[in-house]
Parts: sequence; structure tokens; C-alpha cells
Amino acid sequence: MNAFSRFYSSLGLLILLNLLIKPVWIFGIDLQVQNIIGTQAYGNYFALLNLAIVFSFLTDWGFTIFFNRSASAMPDVYLNRAGSYAILKIVFAFIYVTVVFLIAWLSDIDDWFIVLMVVLIQVLTSFYLFIRSMITAMQKFKTDAWLSVLEKFLMILVCGTFIYFPFIAGSITLSRFLSVQVLALSGAVVMALFILISLKVSLRSIKRDHLNKDLFKSALPFAMIVFLMAIHHRIDAFLLERLHPDGNYEAGMYAAAYRLLDAFLMPGNLVIAFLLPFIAKQHAAKKTFEDVAMNVRHFLMMVSVGIITLGIILAPWIQNILYDHDVEYGSVILQLTLLSMGGYTSIQVYGTILTATGFIRQFVMIIFFAVMLNITLNFFLIPGMGAKGPAMAAIISQNLCGLYLAFFTTKKLKLSSGVGSIFIYLFSAGIYFIIIMAAGYWNISEWLLIPCCVIAGLLIVHFTKTPDWRKSMTDLNLPT
Repeated sequence: MNAFSRFYSSLGLLILLNLLIKPVWIFGIDLQVQNIIGTQAYGNYFALLNLAIVFSFLTDWGFTIFFNRSASAMPDVYLNRAGSYAILKIVFAFIYVTVVFLIAWLSDIDDWFIVLMVVLIQVLTSFYLFIRSMITAMQKFKTDAWLSVLEKFLMILVCGTFIYFPFIAGSITLSRFLSVQVLALSGAVVMALFILISLKVSLRSIKRDHLNKDLFKSALPFAMIVFLMAIHHRIDAFLLERLHPDGNYEAGMYAAAYRLLDAFLMPGNLVIAFLLPFIAKQHAAKKTFEDVAMNVRHFLMMVSVGIITLGIILAPWIQNILYDHDVEYGSVILQLTLLSMGGYTSIQVYGTILTATGFIRQFVMIIFFAVMLNITLNFFLIPGMGAKGPAMAAIISQNLCGLYLAFFTTKKLKLSSGVGSIFIYLFSAGIYFIIIMAAGYWNISEWLLIPCCVIAGLLIVHFTKTPDWRKSMTDLNLPT
């Protein structure tokens, strides 16, 4: 099986497993926790979680991305240094905990149990991703696919018992919810370590010469990427809780919409976890990766177009199905939040390409200006608009950043611009709109409408295959 075949088959397994597990976690567990504990309590937790995520780059300083990219290109060299990097991550974890607790104290935050739990979650997540990066660097994509859902599966088992069978062990509370996440992540880290050891990767080799100034200099741009991306995606919830008079409530309403955006971005997050080491290895070997990258972009953009169209029109129905509070206000926030999805998708794809091919500093500069724009907009919009403020800020900053990244990457690497695909996306949106209007005219249930739109989207993909797609399928000996 060649590299392309391994990539696509493993990617298929990754998406399948996550489509089975992640929606259960998002809608069956996390969403139910918000409905049970209330919007304000969840909003407070969501704001503190986002604060912890923003500074989570301190647990890593970009070493996971740097290590994944470098080990994918030169596995014999960098996998032998894993032990040294693991020790370094322990040091980083202590720095991270200190900084977050200091910021929480300076911000007059008094929910110290929540702060402790979200900090532990980020530390464990960082170690888990580091171990998985070694596994994907060895091109063991199928193993990583199973690991990608392990901790969520464990959380579903335990939290599901509290939520749906409270007569067994009691009902769910925020403290139990957080404690289960910490325990599940701990178990997943231990399991991943056993797998790593079985793959003959040793963490015992610790040498000081592995940790030199050149290493830190090389990893620093990756740290900036992690930090800036975290700010761009997560700082808005914390600012919302701090800047608005009713911050906890507004943060809770924003969390309800952002949860859906986060769920819809899941395919992109899964794909780029494979795409970065794959492109890094292909690029280092001076082999082509354009077909795979453009196919990934086309697939993810088609998903985005479908979700944006359906989400905007069906927002009141979605909100009414999922939540038991403020359906009208929540629907508006959801509609605004989904309008930034195209920008998120473009950043995922083209940011990954730039990272994998070594254009790190350029990527950092682009994201930096997007972050400055986003923060400025949030400071102006949040006090008067509440949860609609960060959604509006994201529409502007995420979409502008995504467009410029696409332009810069295609020009710099001489990739196909795929301008023709824009007409496909517009055509798809039009088809979805017609189907939705027809369904409303004939009183067809939304539960039947959504599968109809999915089928229509698949047919559009089939009949509008790009030249790049046909070439890639030919390389894989698959029918076009």
C-alpha cells in the first residue's frame, strides 16, 4: 500500500470513529451538562476553560508541532530525542500552571477548583497530543485514529452514567464533570504510552545536547502559531465574561453556539492532524502533495457550505431541539457564529500547508494581524452587543485571514488556486436553499430534510469533480 493509499484509508477510519464518538460527547454529554447546571454556571466554566486554552501554548511552546513535522521528515533523528523533549514538557507544565494561576488571581477569579481542573485538563491534553504526534510521525495513522477518540469514549461511559442513570451514582455536577475529564485523560495518556513503548520508542534517552539554543530557536515560531491561534479562536469567550455586565450569562449563550461550530469544524481538525505530517514527509522527500491538499480543501469547503446554509436557515429549529432557554436570542448568535466557518476552514487547510512546508514566520505574521483585528473588534463590540459581539468579530477576522492565507499559500507554493470551485460552492448553497424552501412548502420534517441535503451534497461532489480530484483518484487506482 503506497503513501497515498495509507493516508486515505487511515483518514477514512479517523473520520468514521470520530463521527461515531464525538457527536455523542458534544450533544449527549457536554450539551446536557449545560442544560442541567444552567447557562450562567456553564458560561463561567466556559470562560475559564478558554483562558486556560489561550495560555496552553506554555505547556508546549510549539514543540509538538515542531517535533511532529521534524520527526515525520527525519524519524531516525528526532524519535531518539523524545525523552529529552518529554522532560522539557514537564518543566513547561509547571510554568503554565504558575502563569494561569497568577492571571486568575490578578483577574479576581475565585473559582479555584474550576481553574485547577481546566489547567490539569490542558496539561494532560498537551502530553496526550505529544505522544500521538510521535505515533503519527511514524505514519501510524490508524493507531492514532483509535487514540483520537479514546479519552472521549471513556468520558462518555462515566458522564453518561451520571446524566442518564442518576439513580446509580447520583446526578452530574460541574465538579464531577471536570473530575471525570481529568481521570479519562489520565487513562488515555497511560494507554498511549504503552502503545508508544510497543512501537520501540524509548523515552529513557535524555541528553542535554538535545536541548540547545538552536532547538528553541527552531521551535519558537511554532510556539507563536499555537499561541496566536489559541487567542484567535478562544480569547473572545474570556473577554465576553470580563467586559459585559452580565458576562457569565452571555458567555453561556455564546458557548451554546460555539459548541456547534466546534462540532462542525471537527472534520477539519481531524484531517489536519493527518495532513501536517503527511505533507511534511512528502515535501521533505520532494514528492508532490498538491492533489491531496486540494482535495482536502475541496471536501472541507463543501462541508462548510452545507453547514452554513442549513445552519443559518434552520437555526431556530436547531436551537429549540438542543436547548431549553432563550431560543430566539440563541438562534441569532448561532447564525452569526456559523458565518465564520468558511474562514476557519481555510485557515485549517492553508495554515497546515504553510506549517508543513516551512513557511512558519509568514504564517505567524498573518495570524498576528488577524488576532489584533479580532481583539480590537471584541473590545468595541462586546459591551453593547453581548454574545453577538465576538460572533461578529470572528466573521470579519476569520474570513479575512482565511482568504489572505489562501491567496498567499497558492502564490508562494504555486498551488492550484481552485477559483472555479467557488462557483461549485455557490451552486451548492443554491441547491440547499431550494431543497429547504421546497421542504417548507410541502411540510417535510427537518429530520428528513437534512439527509436530503447531505445526499444532494454528495451528488454535487460526484458530478463536479475537479481535475485535481480525478488525477488523485487515478494515482490511487480508484474509479473517477
